[in-house]
Amino acid sequence: MAILENIRKRTTVLILIIGMALFAFVISGIFTSDGFSGGKVGSSVGEINGEEISIDAFRQKLERATRTSGQSASSMQLVNSIWNQVERNTLLDQQIQALGVDIEQDQIIEVIKSSPGLAQNPQFADENGQFDERKFRDFILELKINAPSQYEDWLQDEQAIIESAKQQVYFNLVRAGMGATLKEGELDYKLANDKVDIRYVRVPYASIPDSTITVTRNEIEAYIKENEKKYTQEKSRDIQFVYFEEGPSDEDIAATEAAITALLDDSVEYFEDRDTTETIPGFRNTKDVNAFLDR
Repeated sequence: MAILENIRKRTTVLILIIGMALFAFVISGIFTSDGFSGGKVGSSVGEINGEEISIDAFRQKLERATRTSGQSASSMQLVNSIWNQVERNTLLDQQIQALGVDIEQDQIIEVIKSSPGLAQNPQFADENGQFDERKFRDFILELKINAPSQYEDWLQDEQAIIESAKQQVYFNLVRAGMGATLKEGELDYKLANDKVDIRYVRVPYASIPDSTITVTRNEIEAYIKENEKKYTQEKSRDIQFVYFEEGPSDEDIAATEAAITALLDDSVEYFEDRDTTETIPGFRNTKDVNAFLDR
């Protein structure tokens, strides 16, 4: 009983230890098993529209989200959330790069000024309570020198600000390219505001037996004439043919090569009128090409 009483007193601690162990197990499994790498361990956590997602970059985003959320979300919820965010940003970034959309440094500062969390921070305010760009830059420089881990967090924040600003420009371009004519506006207004009360009876086409309907040949011809365009077809022919390729056989090629080769070498010919034989020079040894061709 004493042991059970001690366990009851330390229930919160036990739950915390078990939760941390499960969290460590899930996170390690994500980056060491086949969960995201398609059966092999590599440098990418996945691929989105042909672009590989670095496992290191994904891990950094996940670790930061884990620190920010604390115990308010489970590990798998964080993984899914970060992956959805990366997927959305990657697809948008591909379109943004294709359009050549870019953000200058002064535009980044303007976005920061419009962010309540930074613009209203007294640490970056001047004597008039306005956002002081110089104080903000000095603060970032101090982080870079004295707090590298916080500076890395800021770099991720800055990248998120840049991505958000680019996406806003992209969405503005999309909105600017979408418009409506006056007629479309009038039609939309009528569809939204014109009200009509009607009563109707529906008779399904299939409920009428074919045997109760008689269609004459003249009615069919008249209908075709009235709807001639529906039944007009381009002229076509159905042709069947057999193709025999006219070309030399392997035997023909070999015989021709042998005949041509024989012309190169000397040959012995018999002349019946003189009852004698003579050696006729071949093309290789002849001194009179014209006489060789005329023989």
